[in-house]
Amino acid sequence: MWTLGNITGDSPQSRDLVLDHGIVPPLLHILSQQVHLNLTRSAVWCLSNLCRSKNSKVESALPILATLLSNPDVDVLADATRAISHLSDGADAKIQKIINMGVCPRLVELLKHSSQNVIQAALRAVGNIVTGNDLHTQIILDANALQNLLPLLNSSEQSIKKEVCWIISNITAGTKAQIQMVFEANIFPKLIEILCTDDTKVRKEAAWAVVNAASSATAEQIRYLVELKIMQPLCNLLELDDTKIVQNALNGVENILYIGHMDAKANGSDNLYSLKVQKYGGWEKISKLLQCDQEKICKQAFEVIEKYLDQKNDEHMVGSFSDGIN
Repeated sequence: MWTLGNITGDSPQSRDLVLDHGIVPPLLHILSQQVHLNLTRSAVWCLSNLCRSKNSKVESALPILATLLSNPDVDVLADATRAISHLSDGADAKIQKIINMGVCPRLVELLKHSSQNVIQAALRAVGNIVTGNDLHTQIILDANALQNLLPLLNSSEQSIKKEVCWIISNITAGTKAQIQMVFEANIFPKLIEILCTDDTKVRKEAAWAVVNAASSATAEQIRYLVELKIMQPLCNLLELDDTKIVQNALNGVENILYIGHMDAKANGSDNLYSLKVQKYGGWEKISKLLQCDQEKICKQAFEVIEKYLDQKNDEHMVGSFSDGIN
């Protein structure tokens, strides 16, 4: 069995060759029996390697894998969870099959496990599920995932923090109600802290979580984000060399400026959020986007300047923008 595990883990070609020789049924038979722990470990490790395949033959392993999620042995548990993470990596139909097995609450529970290997496998499985549709994401949220994810943002393992931020970014790309659940779980203060202090790769995933929310948040949510001091890190994102993040950060800034404009209109005052953008160098950064080689970003930057720059309060800035436009 150990040999088979090595063969299936060697290369996709070796793995598919083993699959073509009908290994899955006898492997599942072994795992359904009371056998020596070492044999179970080797068998589930082999099965986990096989589940990397896109071949539908491996989907028959789901019932056994669901059972193995309750196995007390850490090695068995980690490999079974990893196998499910492989099977959940794909289109909505694949994700739905995982959900139909009723394993989501257990996967969320495993986020609190003492083993880093189990946590990482569970994070990947949960993350794959929330890449599905909004209903798939809601099932994970209903299992109290956010409460288990928040402590992991303090992990000393950068890979774990990065994975958590990735999961949250997919949640904040969902419905306004789902974004509200992230607010209520008190996750945004930590995300903003990560944006200001953490490892570059972790910051990038946290950036997606924040800009996704800022781009589609409600007025009340926007005001709360501003209270959390989102403006400085959000403006800093406008200088990244990742055009997708820049585009979404600009969407977020524009959404915040719109809420500030509406509040100013209602109160007969200045747009306080525009002043915050100015304070953190946001207007200069938006001005530089006028020279961007992405036409969509250039156009949006121009529109944001035209709509929300307070010309009567900052004639110097207006002059510099006019130079940039010309």
